[in-house]
Amino acid sequence: MSKSKGNAERRKHKRLRAQDGTLAVLGRPRVTVGQIIDMSLGGLAFRYFAEEMLSEAPCKMDILLADGLSHLYGIPCETVYDIESTAIPLTAMVERRRGVKFGDLTPSQRLHLEDFINNHTHDDLEEVPSNAFVTSL
Repeated sequence: MSKSKGNAERRKHKRLRAQDGTLAVLGRPRVTVGQIIDMSLGGLAFRYFAEEMLSEAPCKMDILLADGLSHLYGIPCETVYDIESTAIPLTAMVERRRGVKFGDLTPSQRLHLEDFINNHTHDDLEEVPSNAFVTSL
């Protein structure tokens, strides 16, 4: 991302709200699943529940619809931010929000990502409800 002055938008690609049930899957051997909030060709943001923040090391993620009909596997990514959103009362769990930027995509991955975004996102960037499905396995 390029640097700019003030609070001006720094993203190269417009973020679009993900269709309900669009999930990010990270981690091996412990898998974390979170609901994607918004995405673009440059990256995405998702919510997840965890007792602690996930590793910030570069990784690969899967992007899929909960119905299993559309999916992308092994997308390289790098954490941009990971912040606590809400503590869950009477548990050690915390709802977190993570933003990632995509790494170097193959031409095939880029084509499939463009197709996924065209078919499973929309321009309405209203906030995703806090009771949205996210979990950590």
